[in-house]
Amino acid sequence: MNRYMTGRYVAVDWAEALRLAQLDGTAVGDIRCQQDIELLHRTDWWAWWSDERLTTAIGLPESLRPAHLSADATALFFEVWMSGLIAPECGWAVLVHIHPTSAGNHP
Repeated sequence: MNRYMTGRYVAVDWAEALRLAQLDGTAVGDIRCQQDIELLHRTDWWAWWSDERLTTAIGLPESLRPAHLSADATALFFEVWMSGLIAPECGWAVLVHIHPTSAGNHP
């Protein structure tokens, strides 16, 4: 799949990217395209891609709902996303590997 990014939105097809660019005032030449990318996880607010990029989910079709991250990783992504930080100090890619721990593993 391809990922097209305007100033505010993300799309997976060119026609939608053009429509969204018109909405947010992005010039056609400023639409960024990443080819051969995979959407790994998507919530209502954000999307995680195979190039380790976190984007908004605004503009993505509702039918695209992969869920490759654990519930704990998703919760941490959401907390950081809502905090207004550009990225956590450890980097987004570290949060991908967060998995639930069982009660027996705690000291």
